[in-house]
Amino acid sequence: MRTEGKDGKDGKDGKDGEHSRSHSMKKRMESVLGWAARILPRSNSGGKGPGSGPREESEVERRVVEALRRRREEDEASGKKRIVHFNTLVMKFAKSDEAFKQIRKQFDEYDKDASQSIDLEELKTCLHALGVAIAEEEVMQLYKEADMDCSDGMQFKEFILLLALLYLLKPNAHFAQPEVEAAFGLIADAFNFFDVTGDGFLTQAKVQQALSGGRDSSPGRLAGQRFAEMDYNTDGQCTFNEFLFAYVGWVGTAEEDEGDAGEEREEQAKTPKTPKSPKTPKTPKSPGRSR
Repeated sequence: MRTEGKDGKDGKDGKDGEHSRSHSMKKRMESVLGWAARILPRSNSGGKGPGSGPREESEVERRVVEALRRRREEDEASGKKRIVHFNTLVMKFAKSDEAFKQIRKQFDEYDKDASQSIDLEELKTCLHALGVAIAEEEVMQLYKEADMDCSDGMQFKEFILLLALLYLLKPNAHFAQPEVEAAFGLIADAFNFFDVTGDGFLTQAKVQQALSGGRDSSPGRLAGQRFAEMDYNTDGQCTFNEFLFAYVGWVGTAEEDEGDAGEEREEQAKTPKTPKSPKTPKTPKSPGRSR
C-alpha cells in the first residue's frame, strides 16, 4: 500500500521522480560542459609549442610590439625604403643565410655534448663570444621567452630568436659581426612588411594583403601556405616569435634540402652494393650437319 507525502504525491514515487530528474539534470550539465570544452579555445598560460593554442601575452612580447612600432615610425620619418614585395625579401635571404651560418658555428662550438641544444651556462659563454654584453637577469628573461617548446634547452632556432629579441629590446647591445646585426634588422623589416596595420601581430588576411602588392600570381593560396608556416601555435594569430621561426625555415630551406640530399648520397655510398650475379654462360648451339 502506497502512502501520500505532505505535498499530496505518493511518497515513494515522489522520491524516485526527484532522483530521476536530478540524475537527468546532471547528465545534461555534463553534456553541455563537454560540448563547451570541445568548441571553446583552451587557455594556455605556459605552453608555446605547436598547436598549444592561445595564451596570455608576455611582458617581453609587449616590449617587442612597441619596439617594432617605434622602428616603423623611425623608418618612415627618415625616409628609409621599405620592403614592398615579397620577392624583394626573398632576394635578401642569402645575406640572412650567411649570418645564420656564422651564428651556427658559435652555437655548435658551445654545444659541448652535441645535443643540438645549449643550456643557460653555455648560452652565456656563447653570447660573450658573439660580443654581446647583457646583464645576467636579462639573459634569464630572454632565455625563458625564447624557449618556445618549454624544453629547458635552447635549440638553434630558439637561439636565433633570443638574439633577435636582444637586437630589438637592447639597441645598445651591439654584435661583434655587423652582418649578423644587419640580418636581425632585416627580420624586423620583414615582420613589418607583413604587419600592414602595424599593431604587432599577423593574421592570414594581413599576409594576403601584403602579398597581393607583389607579383605573386595566387596571393590567396600563397598567403594560406605562408601563414600556416608562421602560425606556430595554431591560434590564428602570429607573433614576432612565431614569425621568426618561419623566417629561419624559409632562409634555410635550400640549404636543408641540399643537406638532406648530401646525407642521402653519403648513406648510399656507405651501403655496400650487392654484387651482380655472374651471367650464366649461354649454351653453344649444336653445329649443324655438314652437307
